Order: sequence, then structure tokens, then C-alpha cells
Amino acid sequence: MTRLFPAAGRRSTNAAGFVMLAALLLVLPTSAAAGYEQGIDALNRKDYATALAELRPLAEQGHAKAQWALAYMYRRGLGVPKDPARATEWERRSTRAVVGEAPPVTAPPVVRSPQARATSPGTGRPASQAPRAAAPSVVGVPQGPAASSGTGWLAAAAKVVTNHHVVAGCRGLRVQSSRGSGGARLVGYDRDSDLALLDVPTLADARPATLRATGGATLGEQIMFAGFPLRAFVSDELHVSTGIVSALAGPKGDRRYVQLGAAVQPGDSGGPVMDSSGQVIAVVTGTLNPAPVERATGLPPQNVGFAVRGERVRRFLDGLGVSYRTGKSEGRIDGTRIAERAREFTVLVECLK
Repeated sequence: MTRLFPAAGRRSTNAAGFVMLAALLLVLPTSAAAGYEQGIDALNRKDYATALAELRPLAEQGHAKAQWALAYMYRRGLGVPKDPARATEWERRSTRAVVGEAPPVTAPPVVRSPQARATSPGTGRPASQAPRAAAPSVVGVPQGPAASSGTGWLAAAAKVVTNHHVVAGCRGLRVQSSRGSGGARLVGYDRDSDLALLDVPTLADARPATLRATGGATLGEQIMFAGFPLRAFVSDELHVSTGIVSALAGPKGDRRYVQLGAAVQPGDSGGPVMDSSGQVIAVVTGTLNPAPVERATGLPPQNVGFAVRGERVRRFLDGLGVSYRTGKSEGRIDGTRIAERAREFTVLVECLK
């Protein structure tokens, strides 16, 4: 029998855009998974009425794969009137459910809340171009299961850097480190750079990372990044990956990013990218969406990732008045030492909704 749609359990991705952010959507409850499997089985049997009855309620509840399946049905007119516009809308909703809202390729400067137009600390930039400061709130350890997760790293005492898309829309934030679990408060963010800063009091006396003092990533240099990818499928322990800086721009020449010759996975978002001396030079943010690439070339992309440039990270921290450690990249150290050092300052960031 010819399969019209991937079998349940096989990963399906959205073709609405070329960049997938690398935050991890956690596994859905068993009842939802069972309903999805029944819907896909019905779809493959061409029992479109049953497929629609199983998949539509899940899609309306935010089940990303069911949303994608419903888009498939509308795109081809299977059991429903053929409706490309409605198909596109379900595809977009599926993407938002999986990876959150991606930062636009071109976006206006993020505006700090209107207090003053004075220069932002350490940047020389007007406050209107500085990262936005979040309102203060009480830091507690939120309870309950996480809806999604990403990675973060300690940039200064109690201050954790991650991606904006990792924390966007979260009711509560929980950070897991070698010191245990702690609550986190959003201090500031910059959507345009896909960066966010968290305050984590339990990490007040932890040793932070060191950022490269000047310049940015160099084409061809060796890198290692750390993260917590694919937690539903592999171990919860810190993972490290190695590669090179393969390009000095992101998709379509976007200079906010550098391209990594390494496999970025869901859950790696916000992780530190370190040079051969262990200093942070960028922040992991996403990878290529394989669907449009495979459709155009016949092959899925391999070992392609993107990271926010270190220069933008330093400007972000300067704009929020954060005092961080910097150093010069002098000589190479063993990869095992870099990994052990990364274990000290790299944390899991969980989003509760």
C-alpha cells in the first residue's frame, strides 16, 4: 500500500520556512499520541472521515503533528475541500507549536520601555536600540511538567543567556544545573538577535563562562557547543558536539548569524559555542528546515547549524548592564577539558505553560 503520509512516530517537519529553531517540544500525553496514530493509520487507509475525526480535535488543541497532517489533507483535498490557504495556515500553526515564533529576517530595533533616551550602559547606543528590560518578578521554582526545553549558559553571577524563542510565552521558567533545580526570572530580551537573559539566584556563586574579548568567529576555526538535545529520546545529560565555523553568515547572507558545520538538534537552542580555548564565541539558535531543502535537491541537509554572533551577544549583555568575563583566545586546550568546563556553566532551561 502506498503511504500518503509518514507513519506515526516518524519525524515530520514544516516547509513554511527554511530555518527551524532548535527548542525541544516534549512528548505529548499517551492519549494524544494514540489518537494521532489512529488518525494517521486511517489517512493511510484512505478512510478520510475517520482521519478527520481523529486529527482535527488534536490539531485544534495544539498537537503539532496533527496540525501538519490536517494541512496535508487540505493541501490535497483528502476528505475536505481542497484549500491551499487553509493548508498554509495549519502548517504555520504547526511550526509555531514546535519551535515557537522565529525572529523575522529583518526586524525593527527592539525598543526599551519608555523611561529615558539616555545611552545604554557600556554600549554608546541610544536606549531605543537597547535590549528590552523585563518587569521584575518574584523568582520561585515552578512545579509541574515542562512544555518545552532549551539550553542556556552562565554569563555572569546568577545570569543565564539563552534564546528568546526558548522562553517566549512561558508561564514559568525552571533551570536545571549540576547544583539542582532553580527558578528563573526573565531579565531582558532582544527578539531581533533571538537572545534572552535570565536571573537564576541558585547560580549566584557558580563559575560563569568566559567570552572571547574581541572580534568574532573566524572562518574554518574549530568549535564545540554544548546542549541538552532530544531529551525524550536520549539521555538527560549534557551533550557536546564538535565542528567548524563553516560560513560567516546565516540563511540568505544574514549577518546576525554564523553557520556551523555541525549537527544542531532540537533542545540545543541557547547553548554556548566555544572556540578551541574554551571561550564562548556564539550562541546556538537553529538549523535548516530539511523539508524545503530535500524537496529542492532530493537530499536532506547535513551538519548545518546557525548561531548568534558573539559580537551581538556582548552588545546584548552590555545593553543590560551585565559585567561578564572576557579573555583572549590563546592556544588550544584538550576537548575533554573544554567539555568539563562547559558542564560547569551550561544549564537546561525548561518552559512551563
